[in-house]
Amino acid sequence: MSLVRAFRESGRPWAVTGSWAVKLHAEKAGLQPHRTPRDFDFVVRASGFNAFIKILLEHGYRFGDRGPPLITANRSPEKVTMHKGHFEVDLLRAGSRLAPSIHSVELYKGIPVASVKNMMQLKRNILWTLNNKKARENLNFLNALSTW
Repeated sequence: MSLVRAFRESGRPWAVTGSWAVKLHAEKAGLQPHRTPRDFDFVVRASGFNAFIKILLEHGYRFGDRGPPLITANRSPEKVTMHKGHFEVDLLRAGSRLAPSIHSVELYKGIPVASVKNMMQLKRNILWTLNNKKARENLNFLNALSTW
């Protein structure tokens, strides 16, 4: 079973974000994305972290050298990274400085995808704090994408 199917069947809110979301929005607009995604980023609510971690573990994903994060009823990390071979999945806490809100998603081919508007705001926040070249390139592409 694919991760997307397992995430769907969990009944919990989630959405694709990051470079795969940009790729899906570009595909929908008939544009070529500016770069090839290297990992999957999923936005999940803090209350869903453990359920999504369990799904990833069941699909053969493992934690890195740091081991599993501490997740309690009152605390969840902004980001959890898991690996399967050379493939990486990031679970990002919705509404954190690393991830958009999960309330504004668009369905594309039945997959919930973070909206372009929310991803643009996220990239602006990253640029404000880090002035990161990759974030600037992503924001420029998202700006072009938003006009389609």
